[in-house]
Amino acid sequence: MSHSNSGGDRVGSSSDQRVRRMLKILRILDSGKVCQVKNIALECDCSSRQIERDVAFLRTCGYEISTVYKQGYKILTPARLPVQAIAEEGLLALLLFAREFGDAQKGIPVLRDNTKEATQNLLRIFPEEIVERVKQLAAPIAILGEPKNPLLERTELFYNLDVAIAERCPVRLHYKSLFPGEENQPIVTKIQGYALVYHQCWYLVGRSTLHGEVRKFNLGRIEDYEVLDGDEPYEIPSNFTVENYLGNAWRLIRDTKRQTVRLRFDKMVAENVAEKSWHKTQECRFNSDGTLDVTFQLDGIREVFWWIFSYADQVEVLEPQELRDLVRESAKKMVEKHR
Repeated sequence: MSHSNSGGDRVGSSSDQRVRRMLKILRILDSGKVCQVKNIALECDCSSRQIERDVAFLRTCGYEISTVYKQGYKILTPARLPVQAIAEEGLLALLLFAREFGDAQKGIPVLRDNTKEATQNLLRIFPEEIVERVKQLAAPIAILGEPKNPLLERTELFYNLDVAIAERCPVRLHYKSLFPGEENQPIVTKIQGYALVYHQCWYLVGRSTLHGEVRKFNLGRIEDYEVLDGDEPYEIPSNFTVENYLGNAWRLIRDTKRQTVRLRFDKMVAENVAEKSWHKTQECRFNSDGTLDVTFQLDGIREVFWWIFSYADQVEVLEPQELRDLVRESAKKMVEKHR
């Protein structure tokens, strides 16, 4: 694959090379040993004179680099960041993370509040020229967000629940449940929190005394809460993990029955479906007519049912019959509503 282009400030330009070279010099010097100029130059594929100019520039940026007579350079103070683990690509990822996930609309609720400030503080460690170059690389990149509950004014709740889980303190919740039979008035239950899970919204996962089992609770529907720090600390089961709890759920709703779900997508959308990883059990097979068969092993079909409808008439449910019937009946109701 060719990576060349014509005109403009190309990757590999003198500005780009200098940024990469200075980061590499910092990684080399971060060993704490005296490094000979000629060896640094060899590693950086440039002249010794160029290394001397780069080191002089790094000194103006606040890096304490001494010249050891007839030996080379030694950094006097430990690096303010583990630069041996960070290249230009790492800084680019850091900058994009701050810009996109610190955004009021696109950022992950609660975490977005401090993301941008924390990342900007980290970037101040690096020479301004390097940061400006990375900002230039980040400018043409856009990441589109997904629908989410913004959870306005829930930051304190999130962090208090996080601390309660860490300290094994139960929490009493007043919760607006949408569960059938519970939706008419808020429920009150005591929770032994196990984890906080994010998918378009934050959820508290833990054992509910009201239900006698592990449940998840949408932070956006918690109307009131109390951390019961006077209660005896509880233990999280040693075999609990979020992955085990969710099993083979499509996203968050797990059923007790595991089923094989097989779908056939029309040629128009086949490539679009096949190029994405929708679920950890996904298996794809193209047919001779260009259609695509996709198979999943799922613990529950309610969530995948909603996803299937996003492909409208471009998908057919082959199995299970239960899901096929559900799609057919829902499609009939949709037709009735749109007459």
